[in-house]
Amino acid sequence: MAESGIVKGLADEYTDGTPLNQLEFLIKTLTRDMSTAIPVIVTAVQAGDTAAAGYVDARPLVAQIDAWGEAIPMATIHHLPYFRLQAGRAAVVLDPVVGDIGLLVCAQSDCSALKQGQQQTAQPGSWRKFDQADGFYVGGFLNTSVDTYVRLAQDGTVKVKAPGNMTIDAPTVTYTGDIICGGFSYLGHTHTGVHGETSTPH
Repeated sequence: MAESGIVKGLADEYTDGTPLNQLEFLIKTLTRDMSTAIPVIVTAVQAGDTAAAGYVDARPLVAQIDAWGEAIPMATIHHLPYFRLQAGRAAVVLDPVVGDIGLLVCAQSDCSALKQGQQQTAQPGSWRKFDQADGFYVGGFLNTSVDTYVRLAQDGTVKVKAPGNMTIDAPTVTYTGDIICGGFSYLGHTHTGVHGETSTPH
């Protein structure tokens, strides 16, 4: 990290040496401030609810460097809209948490004029391009193992693991196949201790 908070510029003793060096320096200077996609860690979450997604604050995990190869401290980027798997009025609600690692994807133009739920084209708020302030958070990458999940396998099986309780909130739940509970088949089990064995459920 640069000492005493002093950041050295990109120019060096060769910058003005030839017209080619000058052109190379100009190109590096113009493109250095362009952000495309950056790995970040979530530092704060303003979670939404089942109605809408929210925002995160995040800090880049890869530092920029100056002309001398010294790391430049990275600032936290605030109020980034985060990704939610959603189509129309249906969604998978899974809000990020502090410590999640994801990707900051920076838009081509100033997106500050966009509002939640807006469907009309908006005028860019400024002339800035590929700026981190116009980023969107997509998670997660390079994170640790989980203990709560829904797993969809290629053999057609689905596994749901929930260490806590699972609630299904629906007027009607329809099962088209058998249910195995505690090793017993719902459709195939029988009862003893009554007047003979019961018939199979119907």
